[in-house]
Amino acid sequence: MTERKPNHPEARRIAKLACPVRAAALAGTITLTISTMARSSEVSLVIQNACRAAIAQQAGSMAQTDTDNICKCVSDTVLGAISAADIESTKPEVITRSTRDAYKSCRVKMSVMPQEPSRKNDIQGIRLGMTEREANVVITPGKRPSLVYTKSMEPSRIFEIEHIFQSGTSPREMISIVSEQFNMTPIKADWSAEIAHATTARLEPFTTLWGTTKLVVAVGGLLAQWRSAGLKLELRLNSPATANAPNEYILKLLDEDLKKRDIDAANAKRDAGLEAQRAINPQPKF
Repeated sequence: MTERKPNHPEARRIAKLACPVRAAALAGTITLTISTMARSSEVSLVIQNACRAAIAQQAGSMAQTDTDNICKCVSDTVLGAISAADIESTKPEVITRSTRDAYKSCRVKMSVMPQEPSRKNDIQGIRLGMTEREANVVITPGKRPSLVYTKSMEPSRIFEIEHIFQSGTSPREMISIVSEQFNMTPIKADWSAEIAHATTARLEPFTTLWGTTKLVVAVGGLLAQWRSAGLKLELRLNSPATANAPNEYILKLLDEDLKKRDIDAANAKRDAGLEAQRAINPQPKF
C-alpha cells in the first residue's frame, strides 16, 4: 500500500513562486508570480532561497552567516519596493523588481565588500535637500549658515549652503582639507594664481550708489572650486589673516540639479498660467 503524502497547499504555493525566481537569480531582476493570497513572508522566503542559490554559484566560499544576512537584506530591500496590494492580491500577478542594486548595497551594509567613501553633502549637519523644519532641528544656536531654499517646489528644500568661518589654516592647506572632507577633487590641480590674488591687497574699481566709480583697496577672492555628480563646492578667502585675526573663509555648497529642477518647476508654473489665461481669453486685444 502506497503511503499518501499530506496535502500542503502552502508548500505548493511557495514552489509556484520559486519557479520563475531560479532563472533570474541575482543577474538583475527577480520575477515573482504572486498566487492567490500569497503573504509577504512567503515571498521573502522565495527571494532568500534564490539569493542563497545565486551566491553559492557566484561567490562559493562566502561564510553561511554572511550569506544569510545578505539574503535577508536583499529580501527586505526588494519587498520594500512592492506594495501591500501587490502581495495581498486575490488574483495572479507578475511583479518584476531589480535585485542587482539591492544585492550590491546589502553586501556593502554587511561589510562583505569594501565600501566606497561617501560624498559629503552637508555643512555643520545641514544637508542639501533638507526642508526648513529639518534644518532647524540640527542648526547650532548662534552658528546659522546662510541657506537658500527652492521657491517653486513643495516643500521648499535647501539647494545652497554658505558658511563663513575663521581658521589659522593656510589657503593651500584648507583646499586640501576641503577636498578630503567632501571626497571631491578640485576642477584643476594648481590654484597658485587664485591664492596669490586672494591673499594680496590690490586696487579695484568700486561703483557707489550714486553711480560714481572710485578705486578701493580689495582683498580676498576665489581659492578653489569642485564639481561632481550635480554638486558644486566653492572656497573663497573673505579676508586674509592679520595680526589680530586669522583667515576668514567662505565655503559654499550648491546642489545644481536641485536648483535646475526648481527653475524648471517655476517655468512650468508660468507656462501653465499663460495657458490658462489664453484659454479664458484666446484673442486678447493688447
